[in-house]
Amino acid sequence: MFVNVPESEQLENTALRLFFDGWERTVDLHLDFCSVYAVPIEEVAGKHDFSEEWTEYVDSAQAEMGAICAVIQQAAEIRLKSIICAVSPYLLLLNSEVPLKMTDADLDFTGLRTLDAVDLPRAVRTMTDFELPDSYIQQYGELRKRRNQVAHLGLHKGGLSPSLLIDFLCQQFLALWPDGRWLNRRVEFDGNSAQRFFHDGRYSSVETTVMIELPSTRALLDNETFKKVVGVSKSKLKGFCPNCVDSIARKTGIDPEATAYQTGELTAFCAMCENGLQIHNEPECCDRCEAGQFATSVSDATGTISVCYCCGCR
Repeated sequence: MFVNVPESEQLENTALRLFFDGWERTVDLHLDFCSVYAVPIEEVAGKHDFSEEWTEYVDSAQAEMGAICAVIQQAAEIRLKSIICAVSPYLLLLNSEVPLKMTDADLDFTGLRTLDAVDLPRAVRTMTDFELPDSYIQQYGELRKRRNQVAHLGLHKGGLSPSLLIDFLCQQFLALWPDGRWLNRRVEFDGNSAQRFFHDGRYSSVETTVMIELPSTRALLDNETFKKVVGVSKSKLKGFCPNCVDSIARKTGIDPEATAYQTGELTAFCAMCENGLQIHNEPECCDRCEAGQFATSVSDATGTISVCYCCGCR
């Protein structure tokens, strides 16, 4: 019998971890330059006083960006395999000569040849009802060529930029996870998930990491893309969730970011933790912003965690 047969969910989870690892490294490429030259992240790829230094920085970062390309492409291949695997994992063995044995020895799935990477998009279209856009299939082929440069030559011959990596990542996410849910998935599958071992809620937490990153995400994604991947436009994502605010590591001293949006006059939804919120109009205003709206989680029947819906003050 077969052993070590892949499961669709496990493959998808690995794909998301690789994807967000590539995302985090791409964001860091921007932030490293911006922190040294004090250039706003939304302006770094345009015209500014340090445009020449930015060009030199991008040229010097080709090897790193080539490595990131390899990670992004690996995430795509594993995600496509997970889509096929959801129908049947044995479809991955098509065009493979599976040895038939006369003994009771098990067949290790991981030792068998599976579908080639170049065939995965066509296999998804043929064997599943998952809709892959033509534009993404073209990008998949381009990214695979760039990954092969890194795999076969150990280097990348240029032509990459942080902006291009952002474009690759956004198109890939929209094509392979068309339901969006970026913030929720970002929390669940943060790239460096091994750091969760150290998260104690005082000095670090994954929610803290994502909160710190959120302004960069807003800046790097255009309005249309942000709305598709997060599920709501930037202008409407302006409410503060008590669950997510409470999850920020207390000793970091960082300010919370808005992760919720209103769904009704006194109801809201958090795009990060995906909990419904109840908004309460209170006679006593917030000390920080002087607003009178406070939010509690629908799942918190006692209302023990309440924050200002307009600024996140506890």
